Amino acid sequence: MARLKLLELRCFKSEDMGGDEAYITVDGSKVWSIDEIEKGETASLRSVPPTAFSGSVGVELWDEDTGLFDSDDNLGKMTVDESLVGEDEQDFRFDQDGADYLLIYVVLADQ
Repeated sequence: MARLKLLELRCFKSEDMGGDEAYITVDGSKVWSIDEIEKGETASLRSVPPTAFSGSVGVELWDEDTGLFDSDDNLGKMTVDESLVGEDEQDFRFDQDGADYLLIYVVLADQ
């Protein structure tokens, strides 16, 4: 078993003009969201509790859209593997749908 600890999300380019209403899911469950994040901003994710997992876990970044015919935009997805336990901080670039974000995270041993 391992635990995924999200540390921060850096926005280099938002998908929407004026910023994104971003949220992160881990294995399909929303674990974090923000009303607006814009180019040049960094959001701390240290208050998000670690997620326990075995083997691997999927992480996705979304931009929430409102409106009847406007579904949320998937800005990218990644898979985190348990083999990263004990490694230094890791990062992943979410760059789908015209966005550019960097997620910093670490994989911890389960206690």
